[in-house]
Amino acid sequence: MNDQKRFIAAIVLIMAILGAYSLLTPTNKPAKKSTNERVAEETAVEPLKSPVVEKTAKRKKSDEKIVEIKTAFLKAELSTASAGINKLWIKGNGDAGFSEKPLLLAGPNALKTLELILKGSSEELVEFKIVEITENEVTLISKANKDLEIKKRFIFSNSNYDIQLYITFSNKSKSDKVISYDLAAATNLQFSSVLDKRFLNAGSYDGKNLLWVKTKDAIKAAKSGEVYNFAKNPKWAVLRNTHSSAIITPRQDISYTYLSWSKGASKDQDDWSLGAGVESVIVPGGSEAVHQYMLYAGPTMEKNLVPLGMGEAVNYGKLNVVCKLLIKVLTFFYNLTGSYGVAIIFLVILINIFTYPLTYKNVKSMRHMQAVQPHLTKLRETHKADQKKLQAEMMKLYKEHNVNPMGGCLPMLLQMPIFISLYVTLARSPMLKGSNFLWIKDLSLPDALFSFGRTLPILGDNFNLLPVLMMIAMVVQQKISMSARSGSGEKSPQEQQQQKMMIMMPIVFGFIFYSLPSGLVLYWTVNTALMALAHFIIQKKLEKTILVDV
Repeated sequence: MNDQKRFIAAIVLIMAILGAYSLLTPTNKPAKKSTNERVAEETAVEPLKSPVVEKTAKRKKSDEKIVEIKTAFLKAELSTASAGINKLWIKGNGDAGFSEKPLLLAGPNALKTLELILKGSSEELVEFKIVEITENEVTLISKANKDLEIKKRFIFSNSNYDIQLYITFSNKSKSDKVISYDLAAATNLQFSSVLDKRFLNAGSYDGKNLLWVKTKDAIKAAKSGEVYNFAKNPKWAVLRNTHSSAIITPRQDISYTYLSWSKGASKDQDDWSLGAGVESVIVPGGSEAVHQYMLYAGPTMEKNLVPLGMGEAVNYGKLNVVCKLLIKVLTFFYNLTGSYGVAIIFLVILINIFTYPLTYKNVKSMRHMQAVQPHLTKLRETHKADQKKLQAEMMKLYKEHNVNPMGGCLPMLLQMPIFISLYVTLARSPMLKGSNFLWIKDLSLPDALFSFGRTLPILGDNFNLLPVLMMIAMVVQQKISMSARSGSGEKSPQEQQQQKMMIMMPIVFGFIFYSLPSGLVLYWTVNTALMALAHFIIQKKLEKTILVDV
């Protein structure tokens, strides 16, 4: 493999890291059965045939009243008109107060979170009336008519991010009633990061397997005027962005869950909503039926989800095991240092120590290839008319001098799962939210050293220093790496072209990383600096040991 091909291969491998999110994209393969301890790889779920969710409930017009509920974890604005939640804020890891932007938000004419929609009947809900309210509980009642009364009781937890919902259908008549309804479990999940759209996904858990939905199918259904229905009677269903999840857990059998999409007001925000549907529940005359749900709306963290029986929702795709191991190591360093910034640096140092043998092989292979380049040039001139003979002589040369043309790429391939796992782990870890380091106020956001006072092209509102430091580290690493490839003497046209391309790489990466979370940029900057240092040390060791006479 010549230098140009090696360079192209290296660029492809590096860019693969930036595309790590694609590992979380569901496939079309059927779900694989596994043990309870193993979460299945992401799998597409075929939509179930069921009625389309009505966009608005039938309800008599009346004045809407807003009730605010606040706990140590959640803050919600609840509407009496719909007995649904207009806005829901969460308190993230390390946050002193609630998030500035709600996690769930309903538009003026849209469904509200935990709003009930009666279907398939002429029943008309009137405005819910509050019959009981305490610090963290609200009970509301509505009458569809003189024969049907619906009571909704909300209980907001004081110890976690969950909300318990009890829906009581009371049949006041003497004859049976058949009730069909949808519950808008989580409406309009908000995006607060540039990665939210990339990492958004939805799925369900059946008690054994975690099954992911293809979001493009939900978009296709929405454009056809339908709602994407999936997962008949799951244990729970989830809609999540980069750091947070909205999970609905039914305590009784349901007919389906649904995922709806509509285009948002801006290019950075689409309206994604999750819900559950019951096709029919029979309520005998003079009796009642009670349905119970739990909604979790908070960070995707095991310490919050495991106690609620939803630990499987913390899933990082095909590299789930590696990512969870990295989180444990990151948490260990955080407990040791009290800083996630320092913990990231220690984690990258540890990984570079473990991958040093692979880095050594990579640099050594480049030195071998650089040493035989003059001989390869002579072979190309001698056998330029006979490619078959040229290939045979090249292989003979490699064998005589113990040179492996793939030696520089194989170590990089072996390192890829680790670097991709690091990228995904740091991108999706809610632990970084609200964590500061040096001048960085929040490792889950760009470092924003100072504000420009206005929006500038490409740079936006703030100047981010870390991407600049990253570009400098990349330039240094490239100079050291290029010296291993080219050595001294006059450079070939290929090497000159390669150097021009290498000059562009820090700029391209700086542009890509400029708006990414500072925790990710810190990882890449430190890793680049350590790789440069490792290449420099290894090259010094190999300078006098790899010589090939021409």
